[in-house]
Amino acid sequence: MYQFILSRAVVHHIKNLDKAFSETFRVLKEVGIFLIQDRTHEDLDVKASQSNLRVYLYEFKPSLKAYDKARRHSEKRVENCLISA
Repeated sequence: MYQFILSRAVVHHIKNLDKAFSETFRVLKEVGIFLIQDRTHEDLDVKASQSNLRVYLYEFKPSLKAYDKARRHSEKRVENCLISA
């Protein structure tokens, strides 16, 4: 059993969030922490800045934004899967 699980830039690679989160909580201690850091659909629409350089790439190559959006889950989808896990 683990006390802390970090998922950084992983969630957008997972097709079956329900299964992945269920397994995560199975191996997490009851008082453990599961920390997720990843971009969602909503993040792709944030304006370009020094802390969000990726958007400049979208302006240079718009097809990249469509590709990125297709492979990412919405914030609500991730939240719902976490709640049901």
